[in-house]
Amino acid sequence: MFGQYGIIYRMSKRIVIGNWKMNPRTIQEAERLFSGVAKGISRIKKTEVAICPPFLYIEGLKKLSRKISLGAQDAFFGEVGAFTGEVSGEMLYNLGVRHVILGHSERRALGEGNGDINKVRVVRRSAPDTLRGGERAGHRPRLF
Repeated sequence: MFGQYGIIYRMSKRIVIGNWKMNPRTIQEAERLFSGVAKGISRIKKTEVAICPPFLYIEGLKKLSRKISLGAQDAFFGEVGAFTGEVSGEMLYNLGVRHVILGHSERRALGEGNGDINKVRVVRRSAPDTLRGGERAGHRPRLF
């Protein structure tokens, strides 16, 4: 399922996903970068291109291009409740997000494990497609 260089193969469909991490610093910079990517992919066929910007930019970017899918950098397993700062898969889906990256090496270094990641998958009824990423080179933990 996972190819090289952030390309994910699903049957005959390829997906290229860019994770912006905690960049850029402003929505204006994000809009410029997103628009530049949209122009740069105008000739790409049979490949879905997705961008995972910081959460606060998703709403502002979704109006700029229909060529680029939006993704999220993480999702929380809870659907509703007192989970300060967390975002559920259902919230992301309702925002237009269709991909989520889980299993980042940065979060694993803070103690997040496969059990935490699997909880997100279990409760994702109408949630986006869930993608795993961010392992150390050569390390692919068994998640499912």
